[in-house]
Amino acid sequence: MSNTADEQTLQALRCRVAELEALLEGATRSEQEQRAERERSEAEGLRLQQEVIEAQQRAIQELSTPVIPIVDTPRGGVLVMPLIGSIDSLRAKDIMRVLLAGINQHRARVVILDITGVPIVDSGVANHLNKTIKAARLKGTQVIVTGITEAVAETIVDLGIDWSGIQTLGDLHGGLRAALASLGYRITAMS
Repeated sequence: MSNTADEQTLQALRCRVAELEALLEGATRSEQEQRAERERSEAEGLRLQQEVIEAQQRAIQELSTPVIPIVDTPRGGVLVMPLIGSIDSLRAKDIMRVLLAGINQHRARVVILDITGVPIVDSGVANHLNKTIKAARLKGTQVIVTGITEAVAETIVDLGIDWSGIQTLGDLHGGLRAALASLGYRITAMS
């Protein structure tokens, strides 16, 4: 009888162990599923966050290099590209790309690059601007650079950068007058 009781107890324990193992396996599986779901959710959150960042970067990029059509005449258009902030090589490439696309889109004969808002013009920035100007000229577009401050003028001279072949004017107003004059127009006061 003792053997039978021991066997029954042992059998009951085995059943209980099997139940506990099944519960443990279920809990482990549930935890793994929850962890996998958390990881999927985090990955989706990161993906969405990356999409938002990329959309914001595109918006900033578009806003940082606007091409503004000022005049559209039968003789061709005038565009202004106001540049604000620092210019690195990546932004310089974007400036050239956007400007050339604007020239095509608006049939621009004259482009005014206004650098009033560019705080520092070093040799890198000047070289990038030179490349952009050359590319625009290859498209048959006249380029006028406006907004050269005293500090920027000194820097360009100190660096020995040759802008003698580039039409430069002190402000945007002068640039607009020159652009219109090159198309055969002039600004006059209305009486």
